[in-house]
Amino acid sequence: MQKIQNVSELKAAIAALETKKEENLRQLKMECLNAYEIIKPTNLIKQSIKEVVGSQDILQDVLKAVAAMVLGYFTKKSVLGVGTHNWQKALAALLQLAVSGLVSDNSSGIKEKLRRLIQKLISKLKPSS
Repeated sequence: MQKIQNVSELKAAIAALETKKEENLRQLKMECLNAYEIIKPTNLIKQSIKEVVGSQDILQDVLKAVAAMVLGYFTKKSVLGVGTHNWQKALAALLQLAVSGLVSDNSSGIKEKLRRLIQKLISKLKPSS
């Protein structure tokens, strides 16, 4: 900073510093508003969901878990049928757990077998040229 020689230079320097102070204050307010928006619970949840959906590993794990639960549920319902005895319900619940465990543990093998089955079905449905 240069040395101030007279009152007019002092007033100009003060005005420049006040302008700089106002600009800095405006920028600080904007940064505070941005930080406030980022830490809002709804925005935190949205960001977390975007990260989960964007991650292929997490998405595949969720799909495996959902598939295991759905197949286990349908197995339970198919075994239970109209049975209302407690032993039937317990047996169906154990079978549901077993099927869910098998599906989640062997999901890649099941996926490969389904892929091959679908390819066979498609090849049979295609008209031969």
